[in-house]
Amino acid sequence: MEIGNNNNIDNVSIVIVNYNCWNYTIDCISSLLKSTYNNFNLFIVDNSSTDNSVLKLKEWSQNQQLSHKVISAKEQDVHKHLKTNLPLITIVESKLNNGFGAGNNIVLKPLTHSLNNSYVWLLNPDTEVEKNVLKDLVSLAKGKKKTIVGNIIHYYNKREEVMYCGGFKVKRFIHGVIDIKKEEDIDKLDAIAGASLFTNINTFKNLGVLPEDYFMYWEETDFCKHAKNNNYNFIVNTRSKVFDHVGATSKSNFLREYLYLLNGLKFYKKYYLMYLPIILISTLAKYIKALFVEDKIKQSAIYFAHIDFFKIVFGKKVNVLKRIQSQKNE
Repeated sequence: MEIGNNNNIDNVSIVIVNYNCWNYTIDCISSLLKSTYNNFNLFIVDNSSTDNSVLKLKEWSQNQQLSHKVISAKEQDVHKHLKTNLPLITIVESKLNNGFGAGNNIVLKPLTHSLNNSYVWLLNPDTEVEKNVLKDLVSLAKGKKKTIVGNIIHYYNKREEVMYCGGFKVKRFIHGVIDIKKEEDIDKLDAIAGASLFTNINTFKNLGVLPEDYFMYWEETDFCKHAKNNNYNFIVNTRSKVFDHVGATSKSNFLREYLYLLNGLKFYKKYYLMYLPIILISTLAKYIKALFVEDKIKQSAIYFAHIDFFKIVFGKKVNVLKRIQSQKNE
């Protein structure tokens, strides 16, 4: 089977953001190469990895005899590359790590200027897919306007257990989300999980690209809330499965706890301001609980998430990378 540009069927641009997880990314690509839908191009954005990810991905592509090219993340370079006869795999080497949203946007922004009525699939590097997933996603999205498609996502190590049935519902009065795990609850979705988010390129033209002020966590929730406010519909592919290694690309407990709480508060402030006092009561209760039953890492993460959120409220700039790095050094 020849994979790549095929003018007879709709093209899909698959965007994967890699950070220090080239081995998972290779497994993800390997599963995609078995797809029954063969008109796609892969864009692997490396977010300034420190584990030689770019070299490892390049060497693997060469060994597999797959057409590939390494380009810089400069916007003009990506634009120029998109005007060429694209290889199967484009490795976009970024010198900065500005987070998940910004990583995806390195490719999404130029794509919105280069493509019409084709599809984009945002896929996490620590996922693997069944061979019919891409075909099913295209089938579900085809001919539908204002539609974002998610997938049934299973745990990789517990393959029959559902992690997400498309995504999740945002709690209104308590900080956090409820994972949707049953097909009958799909109509309750507030957001499609960023681990597998599929849509027409026109969605990003109409709504804009992913928000970049979250760094990691809640950016797809923000994007989908914006979409829902603009009358977009959510559909879930229940025909074929995606498997997720769960958190393989984020091993720091401080990072995860800190960004999840801080970004959630930013989301509630933006979209549910009237509920924010109640939300803050719930997060402060979480901190009090952590003082008694959680370790110091989680206590510190929740504490600094509150401190930095109130700095943001009062108009001060917060450097989340500096905060995360300072905790690593302790």
